[in-house]
Amino acid sequence: MMESKIGLIEEIEEYSGNKLKRKEDLSTLIRLAYSNNQNETVEELSFTAKYVQGLFRVLKQAAGNSEIQNTDRIKTDLSNNLGKVKEMIETLLSNAEESTKDNFRSIYLGLSQNCLFNLIELLSDLEWTKKYLNQVKRTGSN
Repeated sequence: MMESKIGLIEEIEEYSGNKLKRKEDLSTLIRLAYSNNQNETVEELSFTAKYVQGLFRVLKQAAGNSEIQNTDRIKTDLSNNLGKVKEMIETLLSNAEESTKDNFRSIYLGLSQNCLFNLIELLSDLEWTKKYLNQVKRTGSN
């Protein structure tokens, strides 16, 4: 079973065109999910990550485009969904070793600018995961 999860990461890496930035940590989250029967948490996490990445893109466009309205609502939505992402990561970490929990909390879940940057990189990898899973569903090859 572990081999197939490692294979999954390699497939996502290949699908992304080698664009994964946090491959080891993505692998850890997926391994934790599959070994603790939390597959749907990974799917929900990757879905939310893709949504959050979209919100970031809209905000980036809004910075140079006065026609984009509701940026306050977008920022609120972004903040709420980042909170959801952190909760889902905590859920996946609930069965992890203390060192893994501490590692993720210090790298991704803190309130520093650096943690946010790291989290955004992880979200990018999770977005690739969602795109890959969608592709697999569309082609029907499991």
